[in-house]
Amino acid sequence: MTKGNIASRMPAWLAFILVPLGLLFVGVPGMWVYMSATASRLHPNPQQVPSVTLSAPSPKFAAAVEQARQIARTRISEQNLPGISVSVGIGGEIACAEGFGFADLKNSVPVTPNHRFRIGTASAVLTSAAAGLRAPT
Repeated sequence: MTKGNIASRMPAWLAFILVPLGLLFVGVPGMWVYMSATASRLHPNPQQVPSVTLSAPSPKFAAAVEQARQIARTRISEQNLPGISVSVGIGGEIACAEGFGFADLKNSVPVTPNHRFRIGTASAVLTSAAAGLRAPT
């Protein structure tokens, strides 16, 4: 009996299961590491992330709003996000509404508090969930 390679001794059905699983567990994390290592930083300095607000925050929330701004800028920089829109309401009053970063990187269009982001393929999940709901009888 001659020694063959593992692939020639493995049943085909097992290969059809193991190869995709191997790609899933090795390929996806490998791609994530590669993309993280080679991606250029969109906002290298968190303090220079542009922001747009429609109105000044309420004076009683000014300190908390400034802390929230620093957190938002830091997260955008750390996670390499192009931009986010943040609104915070307290007791029926809007304490802060601000856009950070860019809605369009190519044209340097800033995110505003009124900016609506496209949710892409996540809409299929939301639509499926909504279709599964029934109105109470």
